[in-house]
Amino acid sequence: MSQDHFLSKVYESVANKTVTPSNKPQNLKQAYYRVILEQIDEDTDILMQNRDENDNPTGDVEEFKISDQLAKQIKSSIKKETGFAASEGKTNLNEIIQKVLTIAGWSKTSRLNYLIESISNIFDKEDLEVNNIIKYPNLLESLKSSLFEENLINKPFTRVELKSLIPQWFHDFFESKDGTNVINELWNLVPNTKPASGSGELAFTLISNAKKAPEGDLSLNGDLIEIKGSSGTMGADGQVLNTASELAKILQGDLVGVSKANRKKELINRLNEISPRYEQFKNSVIQQVENDTPFEEIKKTIDAGPLTDKGKERLYKMLVASMTIPEYNFRDSLLAFFSKYEVLSDDQLADAVFAARNYKNVSSPESIKNKIKQILIADKNSFFKKGHERYFTPEMASLISALHLCCYQEKQKFKGIIFANDVNKSMVYFKFNGDTVSQNLDNAYSFILKFKPSISLSMSQIQSAAGFNFFKV
Repeated sequence: MSQDHFLSKVYESVANKTVTPSNKPQNLKQAYYRVILEQIDEDTDILMQNRDENDNPTGDVEEFKISDQLAKQIKSSIKKETGFAASEGKTNLNEIIQKVLTIAGWSKTSRLNYLIESISNIFDKEDLEVNNIIKYPNLLESLKSSLFEENLINKPFTRVELKSLIPQWFHDFFESKDGTNVINELWNLVPNTKPASGSGELAFTLISNAKKAPEGDLSLNGDLIEIKGSSGTMGADGQVLNTASELAKILQGDLVGVSKANRKKELINRLNEISPRYEQFKNSVIQQVENDTPFEEIKKTIDAGPLTDKGKERLYKMLVASMTIPEYNFRDSLLAFFSKYEVLSDDQLADAVFAARNYKNVSSPESIKNKIKQILIADKNSFFKKGHERYFTPEMASLISALHLCCYQEKQKFKGIIFANDVNKSMVYFKFNGDTVSQNLDNAYSFILKFKPSISLSMSQIQSAAGFNFFKV
């Protein structure tokens, strides 16, 4: 934290009379001396003397008692300052960070000065080995390989912890010989810059031979690598909003009625859970639902019924949720379609999964459908089960999300993708076999089944592709 920040806070304290220094300061400099360094019941002493306009010592030397923690901070700051001043070229931490960012590919990003200051503040919290950290730019520039490459990129399908990717030379920048806390903070530092960046990108470029890519996340040895943190979603072009209409064409227009019938059946089952004490009331509401009575009319029946206000409110919400879902809804339309799996051909089922893709135009649609059909036929009983009319089986959710992953890769052309958990800093790398969806779908499906991430398929105009959360705490 900068001295300016401390001074502004001191000034606020004095102005607001939340502190009472022994002699009321007349300016910020005095406030800094007399409030921050005001006597505290500790055993650490510090001697201070004012300076004149030419920065020469003047006046009496004053003695203050300060906290051990503040004394430690002051000593650390003095040590860093004198160390950098005595180094070759008389550099400072900000200059070192700027050189490192240039090597790491961040020099053309917007708000570069803000990024330098943010990183320096993180480093400044630790006691630095100045003689080691001044070598940082040369160390990073000379890297031919890294733990990031060896332990993560070269070992796809393997769960890895962030701390195992931190090189010893980085730990040596700190007197504690442990830079883990710094890297954890850098992981969470997401620069609000252009091009956009996400969690993890900055941290990896500061400890490895990976660079910030001009377009995309990271570049390593010429290959683009994507990073997705917790709840990261795949890219899309809004195709999922067309899924229901494509499904209706496969069923020759029968889908809408099926979807509506399923929702009505589910709603009636829930209404039947109302207490037998209200049998007459319950039957009246069920009869109205079966007759497709408008919601406002059903609401009048509820308002006149025997339920408590809280009970009526719950029933309103249940009816609204069940009766106002658009007919062309991604999740409902797919579930309605798959509920008829027993009378559908394998080609129709494969066409339906293909209709759930996240990009409208993809290469070789027929090859993709054939690959989907092979995966479905190999384990059909797992994809379609009785009792799964209200939600996707894990296998179906995995296949749809694998399709989204592969379509995304085909559009963006990255070599692999890192899925990371921003909380526990666990991650895994998925490497693509080729450049097309059909080349990668098998592996992507197996990958998702193996690691069992939380999958979100709640599609809308806001989220139009699968979302993943790996290694959830």
